[in-house]
Amino acid sequence: MLKSFFLFQFLVEVGFAAKKNHLRPLSASKEERKVGCLIVGLGGANGVTCVAGLLANKRKLSWEGEKRKIDADWTACLTQGKYKDFCASLDNAEIGGWDIRETKLGDALAEARILDRELVRKVRDEMNGIPIYSGIWDKRYIGESQHETATNVFESSNHLEKLEKLRRDIRQFKKKVNGHTTIIWSASVEA
Repeated sequence: MLKSFFLFQFLVEVGFAAKKNHLRPLSASKEERKVGCLIVGLGGANGVTCVAGLLANKRKLSWEGEKRKIDADWTACLTQGKYKDFCASLDNAEIGGWDIRETKLGDALAEARILDRELVRKVRDEMNGIPIYSGIWDKRYIGESQHETATNVFESSNHLEKLEKLRRDIRQFKKKVNGHTTIIWSASVEA
């Protein structure tokens, strides 16, 4: 019963209403609904690739890949395919998050060497403009290889202060989004 309540609450938050065991979109238009995604480890390989893909699709970019020309599309994105009439458009999505490194997101994407260079060139400046919240630092949970680059950290020995800092970041982001926000863990867990 409790699981059903939380699922129902989540569906309402992201734009669904339940009536007689059937889901239907809420009355707000798809353009009015906005979603936010906060990523823990935003400057890592997964985070920057996610942001680059979102920007490429928002801007409907094309670029030369290794073997062919590529056009950004939402292929394989469940929320933008078959179910897109029920979900907020990712064209209106906001991305934010935390990272312990100060490296700007576009520069981190270029350093990662994951995506085609032309795509990186097209999204790098915009990604560099996305602010990164300072991360919570605890060297016991961060791989030694990352200690030297951990320069974007919230300094406090008080765990309640750290918690309140995260809550402030989330509240600030949610004001900008004015809609549903999901938090995704994408940070390293190597010790």
